[in-house]
Amino acid sequence: PAVKESVVVVKDEEGVKSILLAIVTHGEDLDENDILQWCGRSLPVYAVPKQARLFSAFPRTSTGKIDRQTVKNSLLTDTAEA
Repeated sequence: PAVKESVVVVKDEEGVKSILLAIVTHGEDLDENDILQWCGRSLPVYAVPKQARLFSAFPRTSTGKIDRQTVKNSLLTDTAEA
């Protein structure tokens, strides 16, 4: 897929094992299934994320790095609102 940047985080859910969650920014029309299918073909089984989310852009720290904590917090907020 035409992925610009990606981050994988561990998502903890109550009563469920932790899962890997792929978060990507992209340059073409992609959906979550495209990402998961590509990962399934390209990665070992234990490294394939169970879910994927698309972001238009990642939040950055003052040094220009991807702010992983803000990304993870926004996922928790999205889950709480759903």
